[in-house]
Amino acid sequence: MSWSRLGGIVIKRKYVLYSLVILLVGLMAGMQTMVLGKEEKVIEMEKVKEMIESRYAGEVTSIALEQLEGQVVYRGHLKAKPGTYQITVDAYEGRVQHIEPIALALPEQSADEAEAESETDGQNEHAAPRMETSAGISLDRAREIAMTEVEGRFDGIEVEQENGVMVFEVEIDTAAEQEVKVQVDAYTGAIVSVVWED
Repeated sequence: MSWSRLGGIVIKRKYVLYSLVILLVGLMAGMQTMVLGKEEKVIEMEKVKEMIESRYAGEVTSIALEQLEGQVVYRGHLKAKPGTYQITVDAYEGRVQHIEPIALALPEQSADEAEAESETDGQNEHAAPRMETSAGISLDRAREIAMTEVEGRFDGIEVEQENGVMVFEVEIDTAAEQEVKVQVDAYTGAIVSVVWED
């Protein structure tokens, strides 16, 4: 075999190899573009305002699209009956990530109400404590809602955060000696969950 023929084969192999590399790189770039091309769209600001106002029965006084801890979110202020809240909403899914009171408008207690409350303190160890919260419903109302859902004896109530939403966890003991935990949305009064324990 001559050098010229051998050189031609080597050159052809290089062209074939370079062509394959270029083809593979092109395919990979095309696949990446297809994956990235399915980018989610940000929900319109007006739609987010409507969602917040319909869920929380208040008025969104300010809202802005922000980058927060690597996520695109809407952050704003909600003015509602119990006060003003800072709210954070996922800009792609519309899911409320966090709601936090920043100014509360607590009603003043009359002297008669304060006296009546002090007289009943300590009379019933299982009674829900009377206190104002930053929620839309009172602890007493949360207890009523839970007791309507599950029959039994009231055992206690706690305020907790569940996925960025404040809830009342009401503990009830049933006649069958089961403990039931009913979570009530502290703002809307909706039942979040009911867990029956042995």
